[in-house]
Amino acid sequence: MTRTAILFFLAAAPVLMADGPPPSIRRWLLEQPINARHSVELRLARAKVLQVVRPGPLRIEIAARGSHGLHSVRIKADRTREGMSISDVYPADATVGPPSECVPPAGARGALWSSDVVFEVTIYAPYGVGTFVDVMDRRR
Repeated sequence: MTRTAILFFLAAAPVLMADGPPPSIRRWLLEQPINARHSVELRLARAKVLQVVRPGPLRIEIAARGSHGLHSVRIKADRTREGMSISDVYPADATVGPPSECVPPAGARGALWSSDVVFEVTIYAPYGVGTFVDVMDRRR
């Protein structure tokens, strides 16, 4: 029986800015074996994604920046028959937006709409591994 390890490392580091307090940065690292028949599915609300083809294990580096909601957002990683599925998870948000806001009710959307978290993702994968990216708001 083969065992795979999914590792996440979290660190916070300040960034110097001219105005106001420095924003926080959260980092995640996932590394595990993968073969060319598998794929990586990435589903994030706001992100900039870069893929690098290289031999070796699958390595996904994720950095999150933001001033609202950064410490409550989570990264969910699931190993599937097809490979890996990565998504962001926002906690329930009890606040209610203005009546003119045209979004799902607060309970259904979580804290996504009150968060300004943006992810920077680099996927290192061997040739042949499929990558599917679903990002609501792509950042350049």
